[in-house]
Amino acid sequence: EAERLLYESNPAWSKFVYGIAVFGGTLGSIFLLMKNASAKRVFIVSFIAIIIQMGYSLLFTTALEVYGVAGTIMPATVTLIGGFLIWYSDKCKASGILV
Repeated sequence: EAERLLYESNPAWSKFVYGIAVFGGTLGSIFLLMKNASAKRVFIVSFIAIIIQMGYSLLFTTALEVYGVAGTIMPATVTLIGGFLIWYSDKCKASGILV
């Protein structure tokens, strides 16, 4: 019941930002596979959306009460992966892999 209430209480903008994070990560990954240098910019936009969405979820909702400390594992993992993808695309661009 608590999870349902938590999900239903999320504002529309939070779901929109979540969509930007997900589709940005997907599009950035496609650009990375296509060796397109735009991958880094798209990953940055996706990472900003991740920070906004996860920050709101953890700081301004009852998510920690509902899920406990274990509920921080997934947000931390997603944030680390987002940061890694920015770093990796930057490294690929510097080495000339991304054009």
